[in-house]
Amino acid sequence: MNIYSKWFMYAIFALILSSIYDLGRKYIMDKKSMNDDEVIIYMSLFLGFIALFHIQLTKKTCRLPTQISPGILFYVFLLAMAGYAYNMAYTRSMFLTTEVTLPLIIVSFSIIVTYLYSSLLFDDSPDFDWRILLGTVLIVMGLTLITIYFKD
Repeated sequence: MNIYSKWFMYAIFALILSSIYDLGRKYIMDKKSMNDDEVIIYMSLFLGFIALFHIQLTKKTCRLPTQISPGILFYVFLLAMAGYAYNMAYTRSMFLTTEVTLPLIIVSFSIIVTYLYSSLLFDDSPDFDWRILLGTVLIVMGLTLITIYFKD
């Protein structure tokens, strides 16, 4: 693994942003500044404004919706709905728990599904390797132990 490659740098940046995103939401809800529905609604609203700005920045490379297959656009719409539903479920879970890491630990179980699905069905992914699956299962087992023994 080349830690100086672009994907790795973006992954580290995403890790930092994800931490800020999760902790920021929990901070707002802990301080009772907003309830969970308000956080979800206003974050989504601001994301829409940011998306409009992003479109302006990438006018030359971003195709118009009429230039993209309707089937692909519908699929992107379904992904957006899944993302919105995920944001709702995850934010509500954070709102209801006293420890912000517990929902994150449970959500991290998706690493197994993502690895299996991508390695077995996607063309551009590396072939399935039992050692990698074993490593991800061990990570999930460790996270499960943390969840079980965490004092909530």
